[in-house]
Amino acid sequence: MQAATTSFSRKQLLVTTIFLVGAHILLSSFTISRFHKRAHSLFQKVITNKEVYDAAIVTGMPVDNGKLNRTVTERVQWAVYLYKSGIAKNLILSGGAVYTDYYESVVMASYAVQLGVDPQHIFLENLAEHSTENVYYSYKIAKQNGFKKLALATDPYQSMMLKKHTKNRYATHIQHIPIIYKYIAGMMPQQAQLDIRNSRKNDFVSIKSRKNIFQRIKGTLGKDVPYGIDGKLGKL
Repeated sequence: MQAATTSFSRKQLLVTTIFLVGAHILLSSFTISRFHKRAHSLFQKVITNKEVYDAAIVTGMPVDNGKLNRTVTERVQWAVYLYKSGIAKNLILSGGAVYTDYYESVVMASYAVQLGVDPQHIFLENLAEHSTENVYYSYKIAKQNGFKKLALATDPYQSMMLKKHTKNRYATHIQHIPIIYKYIAGMMPQQAQLDIRNSRKNDFVSIKSRKNIFQRIKGTLGKDVPYGIDGKLGKL
């Protein structure tokens, strides 16, 4: 009797596990589909209205041994596509030396130049340690340079995650233009001969050694930078 009960329990566990895995896959597929539909909708709006932006913000991620990971590679490729298409006049590449001693912005810039962007149209931001700070410090660079129209060029997932932040924290609208992957298919990957001189920070200390998990979460939520009395940075 006990053997039969044990067998039933194992079957029940197996069925439950299969159900949960299947539900997770379906939910993930639905979510990804929704993100990509939003990306296409936003891009179509930009094209239809023939929008041109003074600059597109590109957010970084940790650089390991001088190499950009796939996600950041695609963000840079997309930003370059927008630049070459005349949608973005300039690129603001944002990311400090956070988890490794490489300035994310500098390595991204080297790749963007390799893809054909004029260095005069690249602006570097190397203070940001979180995605919200990428936008915050890039916005300030835009203001310093007299830019009036800003876009955020990133992957569909991060765009959705930053949607509320960009809406609530900045007096000037930041247009999200998430990646449409078919337009960057076949674009040249980062090359081994990438010029990354001056890309490493002296006396580097990882954020993991400087801040505990709760402090890092606070930074991720954009709580470490001053937005002003009304909680918003002023108009560009």
